[in-house]
Amino acid sequence: MSDPRQVSPDISFNGKNVKTVLSNYMKSLEFADIASGESDTIKLTLQNIDMKWLSSWYPKKGDKIKGNLIFTNWKSADSSTKLPLGTFILDEIGYKGGPLEAAFSGLAMPAASSFRTRNRTKTWKKITIRQIAKKICKRYKLKLTYDAKKIQLSSYEQSKKDDSSFLYEICEKYGLGMKAFAGKIIIFDKGRYERKKAIATLNRESFVDDDWEFTDTLTGTYTGASFAYKNSKKKKKTLKGYIGFRKKGAKGNRTLAITEQMSSLKDGKRKAAAQVNKANEGATVLSGTIWPNPKIIATATVTVKGLGKADGKYYVDKVTYSLSAKGIEQKVEMHKCQKRLTAR
Repeated sequence: MSDPRQVSPDISFNGKNVKTVLSNYMKSLEFADIASGESDTIKLTLQNIDMKWLSSWYPKKGDKIKGNLIFTNWKSADSSTKLPLGTFILDEIGYKGGPLEAAFSGLAMPAASSFRTRNRTKTWKKITIRQIAKKICKRYKLKLTYDAKKIQLSSYEQSKKDDSSFLYEICEKYGLGMKAFAGKIIIFDKGRYERKKAIATLNRESFVDDDWEFTDTLTGTYTGASFAYKNSKKKKKTLKGYIGFRKKGAKGNRTLAITEQMSSLKDGKRKAAAQVNKANEGATVLSGTIWPNPKIIATATVTVKGLGKADGKYYVDKVTYSLSAKGIEQKVEMHKCQKRLTAR
């Protein structure tokens, strides 16, 4: 008889590996894999009966946590699948008594704390989003993967914002996703990722104990957006712009009124489309606890079957793993892939 399925952590914490030195201390691990907008996170809970973690082993903020989850006998007997978790910077240290425990939380961010703490003010002129990201990545010795179309900006203000928040902001403004992973910044076209082939199929039996929740709403969704922009030839004149799936004024339109003024018609359409698409991502969502599948990661797409009107293709926004003596648990949060508004 083959061994049962098992999941084990392969985590190094400042050079100490869970398989060896930390094996007698590890109580639980929680890992959140987030598609965009926030950093991936990890939390280690360790027993602290001998008080070493509060004395000679006391860590420092900024220490590195690296690792993988190893899925053994998952696909078949004697098979092994590795899920890379990436590299994290220790961000929070906590202890408690009764029982004595240590809890260490990390963010998937560059080691240089100034990436998310030092506020900068700068006006970026006549530059692309890729060029901005490249300059910021160079400052922190990070690699950049840019998987999106070229987006030219006439001017963009970074006003008293750290580089991390600023880069997330500008990506969101133009409908791009951004993720920090293993010393790399990944910027991608969310629509392009939604169009990728589904990597797995989930049916009702895929959810542990039928634990799933589906929401389909019209509130807060839009068919288009209106905005104001400056005419490049007549800089003082403000014009009105519109972008939508249907003509302006069509019956049944739900128009998002954007208050910020755009630098041009093209810029306005790009930003307006991004805001409409972001709002519409919340229209149809599905979440739940699934039987663990290391193939299902944030930014991937899956096909849902057997849930009636909830069936369809979904984009994975977040995956959370919880590993303890009880076993492994995997939760997913997804939104249904729908037609996206694009600026031409």
